[in-house]
Amino acid sequence: MSVRGRKPDPIHLREMKGNPQRRPIPEVPRPDARFPKCPDFLSDEAKAEWAYLRKDLVNLRYVSRLDRMVLASFCESAARYKLACRALAKTSPLIYKPGLSEEERRTSWPMWNPWLSVQESARKQMMSAAGELGLSPSSRSRVRLDPDALVDPDEWEEDKRFGLV
Repeated sequence: MSVRGRKPDPIHLREMKGNPQRRPIPEVPRPDARFPKCPDFLSDEAKAEWAYLRKDLVNLRYVSRLDRMVLASFCESAARYKLACRALAKTSPLIYKPGLSEEERRTSWPMWNPWLSVQESARKQMMSAAGELGLSPSSRSRVRLDPDALVDPDEWEEDKRFGLV
């Protein structure tokens, strides 16, 4: 059974956007905003995506250690998306069944390249996780940041000391 209506924005995003409707913002548990350590099970391409996002996400301070798996899902989906894009760049969106002779190829119909479905699936997963984390352009356009809350990632000495980053 699904919940009716639009999915509510996370509280940290609602606070950054402001509260123009003056509706009460519910009290929710606030996890410590330490950036999670990169999981070792990610592929090399996903780890590179994690490192690419780290500085900006640390600066915004709204990703916590509890968001680790959502961020891992985003990075792994991004890696799969890049893999599919590279594979499609080498081939065509339409291909013929492998193993056909030249004569059979002339009389058969082409089919969609399987990398297209991999690419589309990865894109959907990536955009879903991006919406959860506030990384999509539409969710970012509604966020107002407090310049006093921004932090230089190098200032998080405590996280480095305990091996959290």
